[in-house]
Amino acid sequence: MHRALLIDEILAAIFVHVGFVTPRIHNQAKSLARAARCCSAFKDPALNELWKYQTSLLPLFRVLSSLEQRDGIYVRTYLRSSSQQQLRRTKRMLQTLSGPISANDLDRCRQYAKRIRTLVYTRQTHIHPCVFISLAQMSCGIPLLPSLQILHWRQAVDDDPVIDLLPSPSITNVDIQLYQTDWGLFGGRVNDDPSTECSGHAIQTLLTALVAQNSPLESLRLAGRVPEPVLDIIEKFPRLQHLDLGMTGRLLDNEAFNAIASFRHLKLLNMHADGVSGSRNLAISFPSLETLEISGSPQSTCAVIDSVQSDALDSVYLSSSGYYSAVEARSLMQTFRSRLGSSLRRLHMRLLLRDHGPAVMDFLDPLLALPQLNDLHFHIEGKLVVRDVDVGVMASTWSMLRNFHLSYSRVTDDCRLTLGALLSFATKCPTLRSISLPLDAQTPFTLPAGHSPSHPLRSLCLLGDVRVDDAQAVTKALRSLFPKLRHFNAFAWDTKQNLLWGRIKHAILWHENYGTSSR
Repeated sequence: MHRALLIDEILAAIFVHVGFVTPRIHNQAKSLARAARCCSAFKDPALNELWKYQTSLLPLFRVLSSLEQRDGIYVRTYLRSSSQQQLRRTKRMLQTLSGPISANDLDRCRQYAKRIRTLVYTRQTHIHPCVFISLAQMSCGIPLLPSLQILHWRQAVDDDPVIDLLPSPSITNVDIQLYQTDWGLFGGRVNDDPSTECSGHAIQTLLTALVAQNSPLESLRLAGRVPEPVLDIIEKFPRLQHLDLGMTGRLLDNEAFNAIASFRHLKLLNMHADGVSGSRNLAISFPSLETLEISGSPQSTCAVIDSVQSDALDSVYLSSSGYYSAVEARSLMQTFRSRLGSSLRRLHMRLLLRDHGPAVMDFLDPLLALPQLNDLHFHIEGKLVVRDVDVGVMASTWSMLRNFHLSYSRVTDDCRLTLGALLSFATKCPTLRSISLPLDAQTPFTLPAGHSPSHPLRSLCLLGDVRVDDAQAVTKALRSLFPKLRHFNAFAWDTKQNLLWGRIKHAILWHENYGTSSR
């Protein structure tokens, strides 16, 4: 055997490469299995690569000699119905045990289980609970998955017997989605059995077990109705860096928000803030917080942003669940400027505007005091008045932009931008890589004399119903402004206009003269 094969890092790289070059997952597994049987040098690295990512525990259970397949069971599925629930029965083969698990089988199971690093587990009703229960009893409190680092638990229910097999002392990333009612468009349940709806006890049980094993949990994401005690358990993970509670439906109040501040290493926080209210005593320090994702009413979101104290916070994602007036929106921008003026780099916002057609600078003006912004995404629900001169001011101020997105749901003729707005970005933002704007391409446009086509923009998306008259002139203008464009998209409701945009896109991306393509 070559001496290079004695180096573990080289062997690991070989079998990672096998996964990349094999076109299909099934063929990839076969290739790794053959390599594991080839020689002793290949056995461990090939098996490590084969087992490190699993979407089911059934392959692990199949090493048990007592596992057998019996007559099928009926799985209940509720279908959508406008009048009443319709029950469909699907027959599936049942995996169960024909006898007790032997010590040799348990050892073989452990040899493979210790190689699993990532598990994406979904509730498996075709595996009899006795399989999970027997393994848990045979393990005698010793973790079955000692090397598990990442757990994604889908459709978690309170009575799933897998709960005793999942805790691991090395787990760092947990993502749990509770199995709860999914309502259809007309009030009927979709693919759901109401009797199995989860109350959140599964989350509480798993997190309690992880605390007992002193697991170094760094990332936690929960989705579903979470019981109150879970928040107290979360506080027992001092190494937590990513906490996502945005889909739990639980309103964090001032007390819970203060408790989260105990995580000194927290870098990402996602929360629904409708329970937080403004208070002079609400001043929370997050020394390591880098990303804040927040949703809620205008009052609660403003209260959170006004209370957060972090010199490292450079990214904010805000989604409004209530309507802002232009005055409230401006107040929010002033809060960003006063609280995060030195650190903020990325700002994504979805705002609902109550006022009819305010000018964009009426509320974005305070952000012009933050020239370091390089990633801006504004989605406005409502009408917004934006002029080419406004875009020119933005481009001049935010010259370090890399991504810029501006959209509003009501685009009318009196608030459309022209191709001249793109010229402002091309001349004043040399590092811009992506633009999304509502635009009108009907207005005649000519490039200034001496313009040099060297901008590195890669992606351009024209939003709304984009009208065009002179397709050849538009193609020439876009090529001259952005010669390195690789992604381009525009749409028009009119069929003929949309066909023109298809030809323009083909000419831009394939670097052909408009109208000469043979395709």
